[in-house]
Amino acid sequence: MKRVLLAMIICLGAAGLGWLAIHGFPFLKSRYEGVAAHSAELRNLGVRAIPARDVPVAALLLFGDSIIGRGFNTVRRDGNAGGHAEINTITDAMRSFGIDAFNKLDRDRLTLISTFEPCAMCKGAILEYRIRNVRYVKAKSMLHWLREDLRGISYDIGKTRIGPVGLQDSLFRMHPNYDPTRTDR
Repeated sequence: MKRVLLAMIICLGAAGLGWLAIHGFPFLKSRYEGVAAHSAELRNLGVRAIPARDVPVAALLLFGDSIIGRGFNTVRRDGNAGGHAEINTITDAMRSFGIDAFNKLDRDRLTLISTFEPCAMCKGAILEYRIRNVRYVKAKSMLHWLREDLRGISYDIGKTRIGPVGLQDSLFRMHPNYDPTRTDR
């Protein structure tokens, strides 16, 4: 009985290895999907940040297999605090499509690829524009994220609401797309 069971396990293992030999390792393949195909473009974009002494980070936004946005860090070059590669990439796609058309794209077909794990600010933009698929080449350290969490806690402790909310509400009402039923404001 033990020999039959062992033979079955060996056969199943061999069949599994055969399947993997034919189909590859899908769990690893999806992890690196898109990066290899676009590494030359990412490198070329990242190099463009160096003359201004910006951190050489590059990003692409894909819709399916098509590149719809490109970006690299331009904080120093443009004197723009938001000039990170990921935000510049999203901005490039919005300019190409128009904001309304960009917002209507199927979010399951969008993939952002970056050479460096997005920072908290870029992560916020990624969440704001509902980009669910994010791939990056180099990760930030766990210590980095612990410091970010502590900064977030410090922000939450120190923030203060001032004045009546009527000021902002009046501004919302002036907007042409004002919807009083929305609760996210």
